[in-house]
Amino acid sequence: METISWDDINALPKLALQRADLYDDGARWAGRLADLNSRRLESGEITSPTVVEVFRKMESYYLGQRDAARASARLMWSS
Repeated sequence: METISWDDINALPKLALQRADLYDDGARWAGRLADLNSRRLESGEITSPTVVEVFRKMESYYLGQRDAARASARLMWSS
């Protein structure tokens, strides 16, 4: 059975913040792709708004995950 050290436990908030940064990057890219496809939709290059809606939902999901990871890090630091 593997034991967990205090160093491992103390690293958890930092890992949560790193995960939050990754989700933030994902949200930024999803937002950019939604904006790009929105312009393509307005110009008539694409005809379905579904692709824009999907990227907006992805952006929203990633922002929620980012916020959850940040909250998790704050809770770990306050404990």
